[in-house]
Amino acid sequence: DLVRARESAKQDQLRARHRLGTFLLRHGHHRPPGMHARDRHLLGRGKSKQAVVTAVGRELLGFMWAIGVTIEAAEGQASPVAT
Repeated sequence: DLVRARESAKQDQLRARHRLGTFLLRHGHHRPPGMHARDRHLLGRGKSKQAVVTAVGRELLGFMWAIGVTIEAAEGQASPVAT
């Protein structure tokens, strides 16, 4: 059961990564440059893999948040909402 659960989680992770990549490309954005270099740098400094995953996840979340704010601002300027 544990092996199947891990395989399922890895497949979900891959699908989510692909969805994120296509979302970013569709909106004219690319992954932040140097993301893999930061992974290796943090691992090389002795950080645990879980700490690196958490740090990179937070960075990606901030990146996605900034994209969302930019898109909302652009949509707000294009079509004002009636109150």
